[in-house]
Order: sequence, then structure tokens, then C-alpha cells
Amino acid sequence: SSCENGVRKADAPLTSDPVVGDVTNLNELTSLIQGVLQQTQDRFQHMSDQIIRRIDDMTKAHRRP
Repeated sequence: SSCENGVRKADAPLTSDPVVGDVTNLNELTSLIQGVLQQTQDRFQHMSDQIIRRIDDMTKAHRRP
């Protein structure tokens, strides 16, 4: 058995080919994280644009006689 007392030995593969499995899992994780970071950046940019627009609007309204 590759496990003793519920602890996985280092040489016990997670898939039939541990290298390919690890690379696939790493690629999926990398893609997921990139997607989350991109969404976060997009939301932050949108929020920043809204704030700047509101500041500009308030400045223009304040300058009117």
C-alpha cells in the first residue's frame, strides 16, 4: 500500500502519470487565479472610472455661476 496510517507516501502517485497530472492541475489553478485577478482588476478599474467621473461632475457643477 502507498499509505501508512492514513499518510500518503511521497512516491504514491495522485494520477497514473503524476507529472502530467500535476502540470494539468497547476495550469488549471494558474488559469483560475488569472481569471479572478482579471475580474478584480476590471471591477477596480470600473469603480475608479466612476469615482473620477463623479469628482469631475461635482467640480463642473461647483464652477457654474
